[in-house]
Amino acid sequence: HSNLQFKYFNNKRLLQLYRDKSTGSGSPMIDTYHQLTIDFELLEWRIDSEIINFGSLPGNSISNISFESTDLYLEKRFYNLQGIDETHPLVLVNKYVEEKGEDRFFVSDFAKFIGYPFIQTQHYLMNLANYGFLSYDFGEDRVVVHSSLSRYIQANSKQSDYDVIQFNSIVQNTDMSKPATNAALNINTRELLIIGIPNISLSSVQDVTLIPSRGQIIVKKNRDFVFSGRISAGSGRFNLFGHNFHFNYDNFKLDLNLIDSIQLYAPIKPKRKDMYGNDILTRINTVIEAVNGDLQIDHPNNKSGLKKKEYPQYPIFRSFEESYVYYDNKNIFDGIYNREDFVFHLKPFEIDSLDNYTGEGLSFPGFFVSNIFPRLNDTLSLQDDYSLGFNHKTPIDGFDIYSGKAKYYNDINLSQQGLSGRGTLQYLTTNLISDSISFFPDSVNIITDTF
Repeated sequence: HSNLQFKYFNNKRLLQLYRDKSTGSGSPMIDTYHQLTIDFELLEWRIDSEIINFGSLPGNSISNISFESTDLYLEKRFYNLQGIDETHPLVLVNKYVEEKGEDRFFVSDFAKFIGYPFIQTQHYLMNLANYGFLSYDFGEDRVVVHSSLSRYIQANSKQSDYDVIQFNSIVQNTDMSKPATNAALNINTRELLIIGIPNISLSSVQDVTLIPSRGQIIVKKNRDFVFSGRISAGSGRFNLFGHNFHFNYDNFKLDLNLIDSIQLYAPIKPKRKDMYGNDILTRINTVIEAVNGDLQIDHPNNKSGLKKKEYPQYPIFRSFEESYVYYDNKNIFDGIYNREDFVFHLKPFEIDSLDNYTGEGLSFPGFFVSNIFPRLNDTLSLQDDYSLGFNHKTPIDGFDIYSGKAKYYNDINLSQQGLSGRGTLQYLTTNLISDSISFFPDSVNIITDTF
């Protein structure tokens, strides 16, 4: 790095590498193991410790450090770099590299090539160095062009894939006389702990966003990382919560072994659009719990989402084992349906096209267990009250209910309104016909048409 200051305190066995980004020569460091660029002010290491800290210099009330994927491309950044220049700076440097056949050159030679004064060329190249496209050697006024420069040009012309992964760490510094710490690297495990991250966008096209618990993640090799918290996908249609999630960069998916719950949203009926042309969504009043599975964000060769038409099925969520839906919410008859003996068991399921599924397309096969009816094999689907439930019809000879104490014939409905029915109930010497039957674990409420 061309602009690092070095301090070593022998009595503390403390090493500091720092730079002042306000000088205009604040190019980031390149971390080849994690495949990240790190835009920090201070690296601090007590050399008998296994931890290296990254953060800001003393005097900052807010410490803002960014970590970016080495394959990052941001269209806004590309055009901001051009400014009012007729030819984009990246294109101009790339042209020089291709014509001269060298990625290392003196600033004076490049100044002659573009016809700019030397001082103006210095600032021109230093600006590119600040974004990590090249390294600027101030001692020799010489630059080394990085591969990210040509990759950025290719990404802009849609000739190569890219990603949009950034970890922006924001930490409040309560003691400005001391440096703030945003990240810590364990030199034994090579795990990089980053804190202060409000959210992470994994795909802007598929709209997959993470909100890490306590704002922290642990980055492993090649941008793989582990976190807990919330995942939102498909323009807010699909949300899940849990812990110990693992992002796999090469496969571009999230391994989700410990999902606490899944919350779904669906378009309102009748369908309506907002001012941007997107479906207006409403929350489905049922959550799916105790799930494990994975979320395939996009095809591994389409991290940018440019080939959306080729891979319209993404994002895809798959569950691998049985999961559960309970109806013990306090809004359902004050939680009368105990989850120990009133539950729908979902078989492993898959939801594709998370960004545009409809409520009608949601279906979850499985079976329903209660202390009221015998086991019912059915499929959960979206009900009129925007909950997950089913409509089931008894066989001709009816069902024995409440362990054989009574018999029931005709329709059964499960929804946010509880377990209800329209049909005939036979109990002892009574025969009751009703369109309004509510089944509870210890009783039945009926408004009868015929008694």
